[in-house]
Amino acid sequence: FELDGNRKNLTFKLAPGDKDKVSLGRLAKNDITLEHPGVSGTHAEFSLLARGEGLYVLGVKDSSTNGTGVRRPGEKDDGKPPKLPKGEVSEVPHAATIILPIKGASKPPFKIAVTYGG
Repeated sequence: FELDGNRKNLTFKLAPGDKDKVSLGRLAKNDITLEHPGVSGTHAEFSLLARGEGLYVLGVKDSSTNGTGVRRPGEKDDGKPPKLPKGEVSEVPHAATIILPIKGASKPPFKIAVTYGG
């Protein structure tokens, strides 16, 4: 997946048996550190979800105070992305956009473009 918050452009690859989780938030202990007043210490965690033999999709778990949203491919950008349930792993489809934080921020949110393959 790629991170584009108009501040950073990063690409992270997740692979079974190698790197199967990535955390992000304000704290240095995270794999991805984001400096943003609305981002929690550990805001979210991305992981691989098995969907059959050798098949995986991306999952995201919101652990934040200010929420994490996902805009699925084809959904209109009305400025209010659907909020993910806190503490649950949700499947994220190819070409979706993860938005964080979705409330309580004085700065524009980070937008994470999700791409599979490659």
